[in-house]
Amino acid sequence: MSDCLFVATPCPIGWQARDKFCYLINEEEKSYEEADTTCANIGSTLTTINSADEQLFHTDVLKNKVSMPLWIGLDDKVEEGTMVWKDGAQVTYTNWANGQPDDFESNEDCVHMSKPIDDGQWNDNACDAPGIGYMCKMPMIDSLEGTGKVIEVPFEITSDPQYCPEGWTRYGAFCYIINDEQVAQYEADTLCQLDDARLTSIHSQGEQKFHEYMSKGKLIWIGLNDEETENVFVYTNGYEMDYTNWDENEPSNSGGNEDCVILHTLPEKLGKWNDISCDRKASFMCKKPVTPCPIGWQGNGESCYKVNERPVPYDEAAATCQRMNSILTSVKNVDEQTFLTGLITKVETKLWIGLDDRETEGIMQFLDGSPVNTPQ
Repeated sequence: MSDCLFVATPCPIGWQARDKFCYLINEEEKSYEEADTTCANIGSTLTTINSADEQLFHTDVLKNKVSMPLWIGLDDKVEEGTMVWKDGAQVTYTNWANGQPDDFESNEDCVHMSKPIDDGQWNDNACDAPGIGYMCKMPMIDSLEGTGKVIEVPFEITSDPQYCPEGWTRYGAFCYIINDEQVAQYEADTLCQLDDARLTSIHSQGEQKFHEYMSKGKLIWIGLNDEETENVFVYTNGYEMDYTNWDENEPSNSGGNEDCVILHTLPEKLGKWNDISCDRKASFMCKKPVTPCPIGWQGNGESCYKVNERPVPYDEAAATCQRMNSILTSVKNVDEQTFLTGLITKVETKLWIGLDDRETEGIMQFLDGSPVNTPQ
């Protein structure tokens, strides 16, 4: 008996991957606002559709996987007749059904994709209309690597043990944790590094609001300072300073000795940035990318792998992998073979790979469609 080696996608389990984004369908009936909040709570937004190709993907999803209309993140609640996407993207593509949007009875401000029979065309509807599911969307984990940026969503984010360690909170593609120990900024950054993280950085209004929520009134360090060149602020994690939230008349460098940045705690100034002496003592927040692979998986290149030593037949192994949004592993080249050989050195049982000749005897094919490179 043998078992399987899993290969993951860069999307959480249960999500569908397409063109650097992950999508999650939910047929639970919710109002538009409830759906938006639910997506935000898992680090995503209600889906956007920015091209005919992306619309085709959504239409295929409707036809093959759901039997009800789905909310998308488009509404004109702020200004009647001016539709805007929840994630702030410009409206560059539309797929309105005939005669839509019509703002029927002056009470239709939110948009859904119609049932499969209507090819996913858009219709404006009352934001609390019944019988509508929703689709969430977020960038693939690796598409934000190296940017420091997170998805622009509300800040009600929950823990995600699949991609963040215990005690950390996920927001977009990053994990965060507050440490209440009172230390200087340099020491705070050093303590973050012990957890493979750095002092936090802030790159958008949404992330700013998240920090205000997480700090809960504590004075906290962020990883911003101008110690090297006065008034040229840089983050210790190397990310670009592309967003600011300075308090009035800040940064001031009062006394010529204010080079490091904290978030205010006073209610009237909550979350505003202030430069202070780097030797001051404050709590701090650490930030690090979500793990490229789910907890318990190991990464190599663009794939994630998981060994399961429970002996099962080939078909059951393949089905188990599918339930985890993965597939029995293929072996595409010598480098991958070397990685897999090293991965299984401590495994005492044989392991299935996703290779068989069931379709045509003698012609081996990988389950994921990868070519079988036969040595010459």
